[in-house]
Amino acid sequence: MSLSSLQSVNGPIRVPGPLIENGQARNAHDLTKAIRTGDLDGAKQAYKNIVKDAPEGATWPKDSAFAELGKALAQGDIAGAKTILVDAVKAARGVTTQPAPAAETQGGDAATTAASGSVGTNLNLVA
Repeated sequence: MSLSSLQSVNGPIRVPGPLIENGQARNAHDLTKAIRTGDLDGAKQAYKNIVKDAPEGATWPKDSAFAELGKALAQGDIAGAKTILVDAVKAARGVTTQPAPAAETQGGDAATTAASGSVGTNLNLVA
């Protein structure tokens, strides 16, 4: 049975061919699945496949998350690999583990403004 012929309650589910046939997407899926399930050997193989199937001339900076992930897998550190993967996904989604920046208000600090009960004070967040 092909994936493009799966049926749902509302009719057939159409899966675009390129999503299924894209080898790098499959490799990335296999890598994340293996790391998520704690399959070190599967994660190592998927990582090797990503590197092997990379476009000609592709490189990764030595301090990139992908390079760090490879190092963790080579050392057998599946927990470390999982942490690296989670942090990379959060960063890609714009989610940060950094504390929120301090808030500044015009005409005083936030605590003074809140205590004085001022209405209409502008709040400027520094990113």
